Amino acid sequence: MRRVLVIGSGGAGKSTVATKIGERLGLPVVHLDALYWRPGWVEPAKDEWEQEVRQILDRETWVIDGNYVGTLDLRLATADTVVFLDLPRLLCLARVIKRRVPYDGRSRPDMAAGCPERLNVAFLRWIWNYPQTRRPRVLAKLRAVEREKRVVVLRSRGEVRHFLNGLFPPTPIGSSIVFSRMTVYLRTAHFCPIHCQPMKILVTGSSGLIGSEAVLHFDRLGHEVVGVDNNMRQVFFGPKGDTSWNTQRLLDATERFRHVDLDIRDRNGVMELFERERFDAVLHAAAQPSHDRAAAIPILDFEVNALGTMNLLEANRQHSAEAPFAHLSTNKVYGDAPNEIDLVELETRWDYADPAYADGIPETFRIDQSKHSLFGASKVAADVMVQEYGRYFGMPTVCLRGGCLTGPNHSGVELHGFLSYLIKCNLDGTHYTVFGYKGKQVRDNIHSHDVVKFVEAFFARPRAGAVYNLGGGKQNAISMLEAFALAEDISGRPMNWSYSEQHRSGDHICYYSDLSRMRTDYPEWDLTKDLRTIFEEIAASWEARHAPAA
Repeated sequence: MRRVLVIGSGGAGKSTVATKIGERLGLPVVHLDALYWRPGWVEPAKDEWEQEVRQILDRETWVIDGNYVGTLDLRLATADTVVFLDLPRLLCLARVIKRRVPYDGRSRPDMAAGCPERLNVAFLRWIWNYPQTRRPRVLAKLRAVEREKRVVVLRSRGEVRHFLNGLFPPTPIGSSIVFSRMTVYLRTAHFCPIHCQPMKILVTGSSGLIGSEAVLHFDRLGHEVVGVDNNMRQVFFGPKGDTSWNTQRLLDATERFRHVDLDIRDRNGVMELFERERFDAVLHAAAQPSHDRAAAIPILDFEVNALGTMNLLEANRQHSAEAPFAHLSTNKVYGDAPNEIDLVELETRWDYADPAYADGIPETFRIDQSKHSLFGASKVAADVMVQEYGRYFGMPTVCLRGGCLTGPNHSGVELHGFLSYLIKCNLDGTHYTVFGYKGKQVRDNIHSHDVVKFVEAFFARPRAGAVYNLGGGKQNAISMLEAFALAEDISGRPMNWSYSEQHRSGDHICYYSDLSRMRTDYPEWDLTKDLRTIFEEIAASWEARHAPAA
């Protein structure tokens, strides 16, 4: 750390932090306020000011504090470390008002001579509006340089103290240190968790597969979890889709979980929830999940998937815009375009013949000009809107384009949750129908635990408008025929199935996710559950659910 830039809202403590960094590291400190203003609060000419800044930046070492957006890009380009004091605006306002008293009629030490302390409504308004007007732009700039710089984001006085009291790790350039309310992660091959105060996390679809896994996981970590679920799965799929059993299981098994029976289509209800709770992070896992079912309920499907997501995004923007927002999207946003890839037919599966897709489908694959199913189209609308809130407003959002998300708590039915339903059929002898493609169609499967672990990593080190293909990848890809064989091997029971030549509209012949981008951006994450483990856990769960009461 030889060239350190300290930025943040007025009253965030930039000068104090810069001074302490300089003292600790033996670096010269430059307060831009003292350099910029001339006696009597006179501003310099633009060319003159830029030249002065360039002269400072040419020095071998420095700590510079101050905003001055006109030269921010110059300073970002030259700095090796950026410290962003992302503190609450009420704290910043209180500090600005408080410092008016001791410096009344005279200049602060970090201010130019002849510029006595002043307090005006315009400056207070600037601080108040900073989170909405300035902060998103700052975060966007930091994300643009985080691969080449050390980026430190401090969000409370405690984090500032912790940083100054010794958190100057000799991390290489290209590392990002983000002090979140959960953990600190380094953008290197390793991460070091530092447990801070608990978060309040919203999980929508909390009684579903991913939602319930997230509730248990974050509750175990000591976070407060608010779950929103109104058992719409029963509306979509009838009694077999009922998740009330899972809601009760969560209430019995957790310590800090609260269940809220709320329909995400209820805009006023959603807005009131966000205003009341002020969440620190959001996992949006609620959805109408079946592309077959969507054709029968197209308006309901769109209201839940698209408008429900919109309600959550806007409520988050208005009441907790800094809270990371993770949206469970779907690989159906690609429609049936993956079927255009040249395939090779093997004995038990289809696979990609084109070496460009040897590792699977990347996030750059096109999403338009294909048949999506109505479900896929409603999820595209949600997916794009989540990205736009991230890119337009600078909010930390991510779209996780899931393949087959599965696990032992899945209430699999014929129209959704194929692996859970397949294993259930194998265990109880229920007839299973394979639709088209010779039973060789391929899906990648990811355990709900691994999904939630990635969400945890994103919450700790969020990005704006991120997109990832979240699946089991090539290593966890399996065809229908291969799934039958594995289920039979585990249970010792034959599969009762038949074949229909008619494939499902918009269905994929072969799909598995390219996980390269996920593993590059979040190297601390990887798959922990292989296919056999997934099958065994699902089978054990079904047997436990159907076991006679003692």
